Amino acid sequence: FDDDVQDTTVASSLWTKQRVKGLERKIANIGACEEKISLTKEMLAKAEVIAQVEEKFIIIKACGVLCAVDQHAADERIALEKLES
Repeated sequence: FDDDVQDTTVASSLWTKQRVKGLERKIANIGACEEKISLTKEMLAKAEVIAQVEEKFIIIKACGVLCAVDQHAADERIALEKLES
């Protein structure tokens, strides 16, 4: 049983790395786009979490848009908003 779990984990890890490479290319191309996207609290509340990448980014789908959120920056923003309130 343990071998099956490890095989699945390795396959899942490889699949994730391949998908991350594809996402990196798409995200790099977004920088060339002049249209800026601002996420509201309401959009984030309804967002679907897709994946976590290297404990740095959270990939979400919000209102049909795929976004990479810097999880450390988001954590700092939440802490700041708590201090301000």
